[in-house]
Amino acid sequence: ASMTPTARRMASELGSACSCAEANRLLNVVGGVNFGAKRVERTTRLVGDDLERWRTRLLSGSISVVGEEGASANDASFDGSPVRKSLKEGRILCVGLDGTGVPALPSETRGRKGKNGERATTREAKVGAIWVVEPDGEGGMRPVPELARCFAAVESAADDARGDSPVARRLLRELAALGFAPDDVGVALGDGADWLRRLYEEWFPNAERIVDFFHAAEYVWAAARGRHGDDAKAAKRWAEKLCRLLEAGRVDAVLTALRRPGAGAAECAKAVGYLSERRGQMRYGEYRSRGLPIGSGRVEAACKTVVGRRMKCTGMRWTVAGANPVLWVRCARLGGWFDDYWEHRRRQAA
Repeated sequence: ASMTPTARRMASELGSACSCAEANRLLNVVGGVNFGAKRVERTTRLVGDDLERWRTRLLSGSISVVGEEGASANDASFDGSPVRKSLKEGRILCVGLDGTGVPALPSETRGRKGKNGERATTREAKVGAIWVVEPDGEGGMRPVPELARCFAAVESAADDARGDSPVARRLLRELAALGFAPDDVGVALGDGADWLRRLYEEWFPNAERIVDFFHAAEYVWAAARGRHGDDAKAAKRWAEKLCRLLEAGRVDAVLTALRRPGAGAAECAKAVGYLSERRGQMRYGEYRSRGLPIGSGRVEAACKTVVGRRMKCTGMRWTVAGANPVLWVRCARLGGWFDDYWEHRRRQAA
């Protein structure tokens, strides 16, 4: 027998929140129904795929729904050219992107190399966050809760035949959903990876492109462990001293210390290469004085919340076709527009 809309929603929500076997158990305990884990899995995939199509049509203007703040969501277009929502004075629009591995079946990693040259065991989910900060009245900045989104999908950051990438299109789409365009972005945060640098340079040339401080600090700590070996206390003192210099924006002083002859030359050289190539995006003292974020904690949190808690449980292995619908449902639930989707489906059925 086919599922009712309510049953589909229950199955897909639980299927995106926990393993399908556990979701089916909870449905049985709470609702007295036993669909079976496989059916919960199929339903979650079907809902996720349909939700993605609905979201794309919604933001292209093919359908409309009244969203938050009374604004029609079809004011924004899929190509990232929305009717702009003006930022209040003092507010800054921020974006951040990162990648995190999703355990994958061998058929999904054939021909792909891992970090150590061995065959890859994961596929990378690109995870993004969009948020707005404003002055808090006490000299700092605070986030604006209603102007925040996270998104994730296992897709490529490489340019396609249209001259852009699936990751870029998704980022622009989510900006459009909030009523913003690329030119509105004031800060673009990331770990300095080449794919991310290319994307930011192309789409946000006027934004302050900042390398996440904590990613940069990781290289300093790795160099400290290489330099001081088993002397953990000495490594800690040296790393903390250099990180204070780094946080103040004194990258040249950090590079000078890393280049001094001594043990751990390989780790120090790696840190020097990373920092020197990105030094122009590490003016942390200046950024802090202007109230700009220097850490991509929101993106790291999205990696854990959206991807890690559901996709990286013990023994799980995914296909891309199976992982993405689950991620899309999770993003819809966390982003607050899952209800809009089901309301549209209810009206459609009526």
